[in-house]
Amino acid sequence: FLVEIIGSVIILTLIMYITKGQTIGKMILKIKLVSSKTGGRPGLFPVLLRNFLLHGVILGFAVNTDRFLNDSMNMYLSGAMWGISFLVLIITALDIIFHFSEKKRILLYEKISWTKNVEI
Repeated sequence: FLVEIIGSVIILTLIMYITKGQTIGKMILKIKLVSSKTGGRPGLFPVLLRNFLLHGVILGFAVNTDRFLNDSMNMYLSGAMWGISFLVLIITALDIIFHFSEKKRILLYEKISWTKNVEI
């Protein structure tokens, strides 16, 4: 589980860094990732931080919670996963509230990683 999350975060980070802020989905939507400080190409660390926050923490735990909850051998881990999932749910809800309360409409993980999506 942890290897899958770390691997996907690293691969996505490398793809976004090599393609100058675009994935296939971003290319289709004609957007790209830029530094919110400079408006230029984001550095490797902000891209890694963004992908870790978005894919590693939020999506990683939310998507894989069911796997652990259905495994009877991981009873204690299941309780921890419920707690982590609840925490992720609260963070996601706060992220949505934060997004709509800001004039710039920037998401929490974007603010933390100094990145944003822009149209090209």
